[in-house]
Amino acid sequence: MSASVTKLADVLFGYKRLIAESQAANGEEAFLDGNVPPDALQRFVSLVGMLDPTALLSGIWVEELEQLQVRAEEE
Repeated sequence: MSASVTKLADVLFGYKRLIAESQAANGEEAFLDGNVPPDALQRFVSLVGMLDPTALLSGIWVEELEQLQVRAEEE
């Protein structure tokens, strides 16, 4: 998950930004459809790596990022 509640909050804020960027670029349903701009996704991964690198080793963020990649490849 995350190393602390504070780091989780910071990562969730970044996740919210990822959703907003997806919607701004590709419409209201973009994020739900897996239509995430690659540069926005990369910024989120970089943010997580900077804020809480252990969160990229296992757990919810690894699973979520894998799902986003799969959905992006299906588009």
